[in-house]
Amino acid sequence: NPQEVLDKLKSNDSSLQDVCLNNLTNITEQQMCDIFDALRNNDKLTKLSACNCDISDFAVATLCSALEQNNGLKSLSVENNRISPDTVGDLFESIASPNNGLIEVRVGSQAQESKGYRVEQRIAAAILKNPRVMKLGIKLEFKDIADKVSRHLILNMDKIRMKRLNDGIAPGAGVKWTAARTLD
Repeated sequence: NPQEVLDKLKSNDSSLQDVCLNNLTNITEQQMCDIFDALRNNDKLTKLSACNCDISDFAVATLCSALEQNNGLKSLSVENNRISPDTVGDLFESIASPNNGLIEVRVGSQAQESKGYRVEQRIAAAILKNPRVMKLGIKLEFKDIADKVSRHLILNMDKIRMKRLNDGIAPGAGVKWTAARTLD
């Protein structure tokens, strides 16, 4: 229920960590704007998915301004909507801040899939400013831009891995790493 989700987002309800609005075409643009606007002051929500909801550029503009202030959201998926290429560029520019917490962004399969070199350049420049993003769901048409973005995503993953190793945490263990004892 979109109204219930909106009320929980506004109250910063700690039980609401994952919102899935996928395939709900009965949400009005005003409701979607209200949901996106509620993200401004919400630090409990970690995953938002609104795929195939017929989201327009106006609602995504509201999402962009909310994401500039939100650092709790880790995963965002707005695939299969009506978002124009320039608005996709605006979305990536809004998450370019180092204070932004997003790790995963999925915006593929929009009404207009081909973005053009100028927009892809904007998207790449914004991604290169973000030190956290590691997973992208977007089709980049130009090889040089795709390579640049791919190298940056790998660099971000390597930073996390190196930090984990420097902190002494073994991969996958989640506990402090100590050397194995031998039977000497």
